[in-house]
Amino acid sequence: MSKMSGCGKSVALVACSAVCRLLSAGVIYVAPELPEGSDGSGSSWANAMTSVADALLAASQMQGGGEVWVRKGYYLYNSTATGLPIYSNVKVIGGFAGDETSADAADTDANPTVIGCLTHANGVSTYTPKWQVNPISGGTYVAKDDREILDRTTWQINYPPEAWRGTYDRTAYYVAPTTAGAPYGFTDSAGNVAGAVIKGLVIYGFYTTAISVAAGSSVEIVDCRIVACGGYNASAGGVASKGGVHVRDTLFLGCATPIGNDNSSTALESVYENCRILYCNSGKDLDVIYWMRGNGKIENCVIRNNWVKGNSSYFARLMNGTCEMLDTLVEDNVIANAKGQGIYATGWDFLRCIFRGNELKQPDCSATTPHVACLSIYGKKLVRDTLFENNKVSGSRANESKHYWSPTVASCTGGGALTCLNCTFINNTNAVPNSAYDSSGTIVSAVNDTSYGVSMVNCVFANNRSQVEINAYGSDAENDKNATVAALNSVFYSDDESYVPFRLSSLVSPGLANCCISRWEEVKDSIPTGNNGYLYNITDQDPKLDRSVKTGENGVVALGVGPESPYRKTGRGIWKSSDNRYWFYDDNPDLGHTWRWRNVADKRIL
Repeated sequence: MSKMSGCGKSVALVACSAVCRLLSAGVIYVAPELPEGSDGSGSSWANAMTSVADALLAASQMQGGGEVWVRKGYYLYNSTATGLPIYSNVKVIGGFAGDETSADAADTDANPTVIGCLTHANGVSTYTPKWQVNPISGGTYVAKDDREILDRTTWQINYPPEAWRGTYDRTAYYVAPTTAGAPYGFTDSAGNVAGAVIKGLVIYGFYTTAISVAAGSSVEIVDCRIVACGGYNASAGGVASKGGVHVRDTLFLGCATPIGNDNSSTALESVYENCRILYCNSGKDLDVIYWMRGNGKIENCVIRNNWVKGNSSYFARLMNGTCEMLDTLVEDNVIANAKGQGIYATGWDFLRCIFRGNELKQPDCSATTPHVACLSIYGKKLVRDTLFENNKVSGSRANESKHYWSPTVASCTGGGALTCLNCTFINNTNAVPNSAYDSSGTIVSAVNDTSYGVSMVNCVFANNRSQVEINAYGSDAENDKNATVAALNSVFYSDDESYVPFRLSSLVSPGLANCCISRWEEVKDSIPTGNNGYLYNITDQDPKLDRSVKTGENGVVALGVGPESPYRKTGRGIWKSSDNRYWFYDDNPDLGHTWRWRNVADKRIL
């Protein structure tokens, strides 16, 4: 039987009479050490048992399932077997001081309950996770902080030193040794589990996976801290699911591939909401987020200061399924010497998100994939009410004829048809050297397909440094003529005297109407009309865009349009806020906000 212990010993179910009491009690109590006078039955805090594994088994035998309440402390798990079992209708809850009578009284932060594994290879070698600096190109991991990630006295998290921000390339915990026998944390090995809940636990140092969910199962994970897990093999180190999971209010910190989803069932969705993914890395030949299959969503999350490196890796692989990313902040992440794509998205729409400060560092990579700091869109997808600010692509041009580069969004192969609605692109930079074959742009669209195109409605592009703002190119004369680039009620503004708003393949059909475009009189003759293009009501007057910080929690960058702006008169209606500015806004009066991004700030993710 798998053993858990907080004092070097484990207590199994002690007698048939004790089991009978447990079967009707509903709750089994666990403590890191056997309380004085305890009979070890788990029938109360005074009689708590010390084995989480035994408590889970006992709860699974209760009629209708039961709960396991785990008192604060450290529970070391050394088994190299399949891991702590996940049973149907069993809830395991941490965060108890040891005198509570209600599950609602548990406090994860005040009473950290740690399920930990700091050994590998059958418990022979001790593993101490510490913060490291990851090299961008070559070299080895460098230790920069002697503190263990989890303090063994207080069991509180030691975050990376604040002085590292902006100084080192990025940080992530040291990749675990590739040694056989690396244990799992919680594991559903049989599948078809229902009603299981893992709540209020700190899951620490498991080399393989913190929580593994099999096909056909549905598991809820609430208010957990998953820290320094993963790295042994090509599997998600945080939550690896072939079933459906609902993960909320959970922190992933210093993990290798914190999210892995490969669910072939359309009946089960995976949902991540109110989660934080911080200082994680791409693990062994995977990605920070590896979502291969399955319907679901990522909502109201923070994805910040993560790092990916390796020619087989993306920052996030969001593949097949009907999915959305909503109200999520993606900030200060680095993609280094990888395949060159930030988020590779085929089945996803993006609504009310913020992409800020992300960077693709691509030194001398000759991969033929697009090189994009934020989003690579495959298929017909929508990006709505989203901000792209201060994102960057840097590097050199190896095998340059096969690259296209963007600090924000690329519409790619597979019938890519990108629609950007109510989006703002500001101060994004493409620092890749220019060349004769220039496929760079703030937005790039490869148009070698009859259904390709990019549409921008109610969008603002302001002071981006990308050689070209919108670049739609191709080489297939038969298909290019059916591709379109459309801009309606949008602003393309730059104070750069060499600003190029559009570079389009000669057979692309542009549709531009009611737009402010800097240097329009100078560049309009270079805009091809293609097969059925049109240009209507274009002005190059100053749109009088005033940058402002919206007052409120932490401040949110927005673009205001002054009352004298010609765009306000020629474009769609712009809503006026209480501070006498005009704001780009979704035209739904029932939202109750003066601008759409306010939804993100209201949910307190910034």
